[in-house]
Amino acid sequence: MLKNFRYFIFVVIFLHLNSCSDAKGEDSLGINYKLDHGDFIGVINQLEEKSILEVEENTALGAAYMGKAGLSFASLITILIPDEVERDTQNEDKSFSNFIKKLDEKTTSSAILDLQTAAEYYLKVLRGKECNSEFLSEFEQDICLYYGIVNISKAASVLTTITDDITAFDNEEIEGSDPKLSASSCAMLYAFKGRVQEECIVEEKEPIFFIESARSYTPLKVTVGQNRPFTYLMEVKENIKRIIVTKDYCNFQTFFSRTKDENLPDFYPCPIVETNSVEDITNLTTLVDVLNSGLDSVSFVNVNDEVTDKINEFRENIISDTTRKINENDILNYLEDNN
Repeated sequence: MLKNFRYFIFVVIFLHLNSCSDAKGEDSLGINYKLDHGDFIGVINQLEEKSILEVEENTALGAAYMGKAGLSFASLITILIPDEVERDTQNEDKSFSNFIKKLDEKTTSSAILDLQTAAEYYLKVLRGKECNSEFLSEFEQDICLYYGIVNISKAASVLTTITDDITAFDNEEIEGSDPKLSASSCAMLYAFKGRVQEECIVEEKEPIFFIESARSYTPLKVTVGQNRPFTYLMEVKENIKRIIVTKDYCNFQTFFSRTKDENLPDFYPCPIVETNSVEDITNLTTLVDVLNSGLDSVSFVNVNDEVTDKINEFRENIISDTTRKINENDILNYLEDNN
């Protein structure tokens, strides 16, 4: 399957992410050139100025935001297709955790936000059609491929923010397998339900005001058992509390200070949303969105059966009645029962 997919991904992604080159002369050739050379911001700036977008332009914007997230054509090849050593030695690691690790190495700090935007542009191309429909054109099936990659990547990116040891998701039982996953569960439960699990200690710290985004968050210091504490940022908005998605660490003065070093003084988990013009993204909201609306498109990404099986299994473990949509309570109950 992987060998066939290798040629398929080269043809489909390369041709369709650059499909606008056949559309409208010099502008389209310019967009094609920018996509080819990694100028994703240039494509976004050029096309988002337009009041009306053609199908090809929405497709190009989806590709540009995927590229901005770190999932350019070249990156997708290295993530989705094993290298020669893996194929020749038959040592290819198809585990869910390895997929997420490879993805995390490529994606940027704004990946979840950018992937969400990419998904919105691909949905505009589909114009209300579902990816499980029997009446999709070949082009729409290709768009569902990209949409599937986006949704798998969004789910995987969120999981990297709530756990230190992603191999926990390779196990049949995740209970107690990762201290950060347990702490994340405690933090989300505390914010959403105001409840503290027995083994958790949750301390609210003084609110922090991030100057560039003009947003204030309450840090939560969470300790589970004898493990080291983890810090989360809680958004409080109209009496609704949520744990926001963060990536790496930064100080409150500038997001340019973002670093992987968590031991610097006065550095905190760094929000992925860096402006005040975009709604904050929360772990729960993103997981709910992907698990409810994104899995129909996952079937188009058949490069790794274990990855798609794990995501589907994750959904089925959360809720036994797969005919209804998952909500935030379902995910919290699942995490509470398994940590």
